[in-house]
Amino acid sequence: ELRFYNVRETTGLKSNDFTFETTVRSGYGEGTAACRGIQVLILCKASAIIVPLSSKGCTGDLSLYAQGVDVQSKSADLSGFGCDLDRWTKLKIESKNGLMHFFVNGRRAYSLRYSQAGSDIVGLQYRFGGLGAVKDTRFVKNNVENRF
Repeated sequence: ELRFYNVRETTGLKSNDFTFETTVRSGYGEGTAACRGIQVLILCKASAIIVPLSSKGCTGDLSLYAQGVDVQSKSADLSGFGCDLDRWTKLKIESKNGLMHFFVNGRRAYSLRYSQAGSDIVGLQYRFGGLGAVKDTRFVKNNVENRF
């Protein structure tokens, strides 16, 4: 398992009002890693946002967590998080006014409503089942960009 971390002070980024974009790729898909699972975590002072990505045929056992809302693929359609992780895959998250939207390669993968108050965003973590790569990571709030 490979993990990348970037934890630092951010200025005014909160989990209930941000746009996040990143691009990831998994370079390993053999044996037990055939599903090429990736988790992208936005680390907050009070919690975390945990977004799964996997190969298209492996979306039956995914878990999404954001703003106190836990979503399981056994009871919700998380198939939009299935993609070809051999290729660069763009993940975008928009959070505002109690609604969070998740986009994979420009298509909405899932949306959820939340009532939890916002918490300061303090960093990122990427979890890969094997080899992995990350690029083009940024947060945007009120047209101000924070690169990670």
